[in-house]
Amino acid sequence: MNLFYQYQHTALYAAFDVFPTCKGSSTHIRYFSQKLYDFMGNLAMFTLANQTLPIYESEENNQLEIYRFKFLFDNYLERAKAFGELLQYAVASQPYLKIAHFRDPWSGFPILKSKNSECHTVYEVNAFYSTELVHLYANIHQDTLKKIYEIEQFCLEKSDAVIVVSELLKQNVLKRGISENKIYLIPNGYDKNLVEKAKTSNIDGFYILYFGAIQPWQGLDILIRALPFIQNTHLKLKIIVSQRKRNLKFYEKLVDKLEISNKVDWYFEMNQEDLFSYIQKAQAVIAPLTDCARNSEQGCCPFKIIESLGNGALVIASDLPSTRELIKNKETGLLCRSNRPIELARTIQWALENPSLVNQIKNHAKLYAEKNFTWDVQLSNLQTVYQKILHKT
Repeated sequence: MNLFYQYQHTALYAAFDVFPTCKGSSTHIRYFSQKLYDFMGNLAMFTLANQTLPIYESEENNQLEIYRFKFLFDNYLERAKAFGELLQYAVASQPYLKIAHFRDPWSGFPILKSKNSECHTVYEVNAFYSTELVHLYANIHQDTLKKIYEIEQFCLEKSDAVIVVSELLKQNVLKRGISENKIYLIPNGYDKNLVEKAKTSNIDGFYILYFGAIQPWQGLDILIRALPFIQNTHLKLKIIVSQRKRNLKFYEKLVDKLEISNKVDWYFEMNQEDLFSYIQKAQAVIAPLTDCARNSEQGCCPFKIIESLGNGALVIASDLPSTRELIKNKETGLLCRSNRPIELARTIQWALENPSLVNQIKNHAKLYAEKNFTWDVQLSNLQTVYQKILHKT
């Protein structure tokens, strides 16, 4: 028996992320890995574990095997290094791989170092950690960021295909000297079937909605500060957080300081069907992204925008290059300047006072999303990538 997997596979999907969870990244992993499994007929997955997920699982008569790395390190980079070392051994135990798909450099570097010569590789770039980690770890050394940049560059250059989720990310990959011929733009998606299943009958209230992660660049604090300036005594803010985190205390204290605790409702780790129900009932979904290097220069494709458009909700988002890729102001959503609570409040106020215009925007947005952002569309494009690299001569 192999150290990691009991059976040989021709496909591998690796991600330095806990899977499954209620996070948007986990949704992305679920749909992409399922497509790879369907395309190849078997799959080995290598991800992270949490306190409740098992280290090993097998499904579909062992054609799908999942190995999860249970990290023992509090330090992020030590965890990434240990993950990569174990993944390298796992890849070496799979000599018949034809496709290895990874979504971060911590997975990509060991795969590219240890894969067999017949294995084709796909690097899915959702973010550059050399840009993003400085927003999470303020004291990270510049030499460390430089090394991470070099690992990313190695993965970009050595991979057979590079998938990006936004045009801005694509431009950044091009600036790093990567041929346009191997770059594929596949944004995030939403599940149209789940939209139709979602039920709003049990949801009461008149509210605006924020959902997703709460890293500093998401701008949740800007939204909370905007709430007192909205002139509607009945309006509430519902916040659905994808994971319980220690920095939630900052936002709770901010709510208390502004004396608006009676206007804010908190929810945690909600399944996708229930989440869609809350999206559909909301007066608006807010994406108050901050104007920082991660959002404005690197590029991103926020799930909260894609899924809200697909559910026919009004999206109010910060006016940034990445959001302008997804929203046309007053046609498929509303845009306002970032980092300005009063301006955000005014935009929300305008939406509340102009229901007929908002309904027009929502109708246009839903049709636009159905044409461009369903998972059916994105996964068809992903299959095309797999077909191209396998038949490459």
